[in-house]
Amino acid sequence: MLALLSILSALALLGLTVYALHRHQTMEVEITVNRSAPLPPLEPNAAVRLRRQDAPAPSREPARQKPDTARPAAPAAPKSASTAASWQDEIAQLKAESRFAEAYTLCRRYFPLWGAYNQYCMVLRTELKAAGTDPVKYPQLLESLYRTAVIAELLHDKSTESSKLTNAELRKLDLDAVAELPFPFTEIGYAHLRLIRKGDIKQLVDAWGRPQGHVPPRQFHAEWWQKQFTP
Repeated sequence: MLALLSILSALALLGLTVYALHRHQTMEVEITVNRSAPLPPLEPNAAVRLRRQDAPAPSREPARQKPDTARPAAPAAPKSASTAASWQDEIAQLKAESRFAEAYTLCRRYFPLWGAYNQYCMVLRTELKAAGTDPVKYPQLLESLYRTAVIAELLHDKSTESSKLTNAELRKLDLDAVAELPFPFTEIGYAHLRLIRKGDIKQLVDAWGRPQGHVPPRQFHAEWWQKQFTP
């Protein structure tokens, strides 16, 4: 009888031990699973609250207005003859386009300025080159080049014995009358003409021969010039 009770007690103790071990193992597994499981997603309101808590406090300084970069800049106006930087640029453009008649007209608008006569000679040289050996056009253009250079020197003589006139005084002259004056190449020559270049001299000598002398235009027409300013 005592032996039977001992056996039953041993079996009960063994059962409790097995149950305790099984329970301990189950708890270990649950703890491991809980540690490795991902966190559940936050609710929308909770996420907003977290962002507001993490965000820096707004500055009390007024916000600076950013420039409006969405509006495109206005395109630049194209450069044309009518919007050229100066009348010299416009003449150069007309000359490049072989619009010689318009270039001459624009030059004459600025007579008696020295620069206007210079531009006129430049246009004539371009047209002379384009004319080539034309038996009619070439001699006319060459004579016009020479007379323009002489008139420019007559009005803007810078020699020490001549008085320099202002543009206002020059505008009082009758330029049509000046254009009618004789300017013989054989007597006036080319040495005192600042607008005549070396290439022009060769063309003049080839066409008209060597001049007999070289005289400043204002000296050649000294009497006429004196009358223009005699009260």
